[in-house]
Amino acid sequence: MNNAAPRSIGKTIKTLVAQEFEKRGDPPRRFDRTRKGLVLLMLVLTIGAIVFITARTTQSSFIAKTVQGKDVFLDKYLGSSVAKGIAAQLPELSTDYFTKLGIHRTNEGKPAVYFFTDRHYGIIRATDRLLQKRLRDRSSSDMSMLRTISFNLYANELASDSITSRDGAFVFVTYSDTWKKSTVHAEAHASAAAAMPQTLRTLTSADANFDQHAWYAFRFMDETAAIFLSELYAIDPSGSKPLDPTSYRNLCRPAYDPENGPLAEKESFIWMATYDPPSKSAAFFSSAFEFGAFLLDSLGYEGMLAMLGRFITGDYKYLDELFLNWGGLEGALVAWSTSPTLPR
Repeated sequence: MNNAAPRSIGKTIKTLVAQEFEKRGDPPRRFDRTRKGLVLLMLVLTIGAIVFITARTTQSSFIAKTVQGKDVFLDKYLGSSVAKGIAAQLPELSTDYFTKLGIHRTNEGKPAVYFFTDRHYGIIRATDRLLQKRLRDRSSSDMSMLRTISFNLYANELASDSITSRDGAFVFVTYSDTWKKSTVHAEAHASAAAAMPQTLRTLTSADANFDQHAWYAFRFMDETAAIFLSELYAIDPSGSKPLDPTSYRNLCRPAYDPENGPLAEKESFIWMATYDPPSKSAAFFSSAFEFGAFLLDSLGYEGMLAMLGRFITGDYKYLDELFLNWGGLEGALVAWSTSPTLPR
C-alpha cells in the first residue's frame, strides 16, 4: 500500500502534464495566447520605435522650452542639468535684473527666441524639424539667418559669447563660465534694436533712406549700453549697489585694452584664422567702454541708468535727445575726447 500510493500520484501528475502538452489543433491551443501576445508586443514596440525615431524632438539637436512666453532652444550637447539651469535662470537675466535697475521693457521690447549652444552655432539647422515647427510663424529671412549663422564659427562679438539678430528678435549665446554676463549683453542689444524709434529706424534701414552716420552712431551707443549693463551685472548681479566711476575703470579697463587685452587677442586670432576682421574691432569696444565710463563720470550712477533706460526702451526720437547736457551726441563725443580720464 505504501508503494502503490506514490506510484498512483506520480501517474496522475504525468497524465495531467501529458494532457497539458497534448496537441489540440494546429497550432496547439496552449500557444495561441502566448503567440498572439508576442506578436502584439512586437507590433507595439515597432510602432513605438518608429514614432520615437521620426519624432521632431528626437531628430532635433535641441531641447525646446517656453520661458515667459519665449521660445528657448537648448543644445542637447549641453547636458540636461546645464540646460535646466539655463532655463531656470533665464527670467532673472532677461527680466528681473533690468527691472532692478529701473529699466522696464515691454514684452515686445524683449527677444522672442533664444538659442544656447555648446561652443559654436554649427548645430543650428534651418531644416531642423523642431525649429521649423516652433518657428513656423517667423519670416523666411529669419530662417535664412539661422542658416547663415550656423556656418560662422566666429559669429560672437569679441566682448561677449553672444550675438543678436538685427531686429532684436533672436538671441544666440554659446555656453561658457560667463554665459550669464553674455546673456545680459545680448538682452541689451536685442531690446535696443527692438525698441528703436521709427524716426531712427527709417534712417538705419537698408534702403534709400539709409544714413551711414545715424547707423554708426546707433551702433556705438548700443555697444556702450550693452558693455556697461553686462559689466555692471558681472560686478554686482543683484543690481543693488551703486557703481562709482573709479571702481568701474579699475575693474574693467584691462579687459578692453585695445592693444594687449583679451579682446585684442581674440581679434588677432580671428584675423589669422579667417583672413577677415571681426565685425567690430577691439578698438571699437575699447572706445565704447571708455565712453560709458565718461558718461558714468558725468551723469552719476542713477543718471547713467536713467539715460540707458531711455535708450533700451526706445524712449527718444533721435539720439541727440539723450545727450542734451552736451547739446547732443556730437557734443558729448567732443567732451569725452578731451576728458582727462581717457587713456592717452
